[in-house]
Amino acid sequence: MRKKSFGMKDLAEFFGVSTSTISRALNPLQQHLISSDLVTKIKEKAKEVGYTINPQASALKSSKTKMIGVVIADILNPIFPPIIKGIQSKLKEEGYIAVIVFSNNNQDEALSEVKKLIGQQVDGLILASAFIKDKSVIECLKAEVPLVLLSRTIKDSLLVHNVLNDEDFGMQIGINHLYSLGHKEIVHFSGPNNISPSIVRRQSFIRLCKENGIKGHIIDCEELSINSGIRAARNFLLSNSKSTAIFAGNDLIALGIIKYFQKKGIRVPEDISVMGINNMLFSDALSPALTTVEIPYQDLGTYSASLILDSIEQPTMKKQRILLSPRLVKRKSVAPPAR
Repeated sequence: MRKKSFGMKDLAEFFGVSTSTISRALNPLQQHLISSDLVTKIKEKAKEVGYTINPQASALKSSKTKMIGVVIADILNPIFPPIIKGIQSKLKEEGYIAVIVFSNNNQDEALSEVKKLIGQQVDGLILASAFIKDKSVIECLKAEVPLVLLSRTIKDSLLVHNVLNDEDFGMQIGINHLYSLGHKEIVHFSGPNNISPSIVRRQSFIRLCKENGIKGHIIDCEELSINSGIRAARNFLLSNSKSTAIFAGNDLIALGIIKYFQKKGIRVPEDISVMGINNMLFSDALSPALTTVEIPYQDLGTYSASLILDSIEQPTMKKQRILLSPRLVKRKSVAPPAR
């Protein structure tokens, strides 16, 4: 019976590393990307078992596909078109294309799409879908694929490149605006506790209320959606809260709140003020037009595309964390509290 040859996968399993690490160790042009000690050990083992890398296969593997995988959380969420526009515009300048998929805010769906993209040998991945503990990020790190997290990050954020909105600053300018108008009791309709923007917004709200002597309350929303805002608005009215302003976890939640209040005959902002976060498309066309904290989503997309291209060219570059500043957009849904 013919003895089974010892291949790259066997070497990878023997050393507990990925096949791409084995490939780099045996490629003189890429050996500098991993530790010299590991290179020596892999070369010695490869010689011992008689394994040599196929130069033609190696050249094929190392060639760029000029494709960047982009995973977005929800194709129906209006924040994503400007993100995609920023990504595609920058990639197009450099001769790359974006392969865009969506996860329906589901970890298993995201992981399945990421595995497909890796299988198509994309040169890098941009994830705008990450949870605090994220399976897809683990898969990318294991496969050693260049990776950038956009808008959301993970608990161990230092492991990856990040392009994020400055959520704490966004909450600060929103709270300052409400406080300057005389609101001393405010409720925050907080988003899901498994994504980083909602977590930071919630923590910032608690801190800022304490620092400013504001009586703050929190109502949890399980999703960043209109329906979630409707359900939370119903709970808010049942609580008989004395809050004079609502700072919603995003514009969709704010839209749900206003929709429910209008159904119940509650006027915005005459009876209660409502503020959102995002400045999503058409938020100025709502009735009343929505006061909100604008997040620069197109710029987030542009910066993430630039960063993924840099990380492809410089695989050992230090992990970057880019924070972009939001701005306050004043419209008609916020006013001084009713006397």
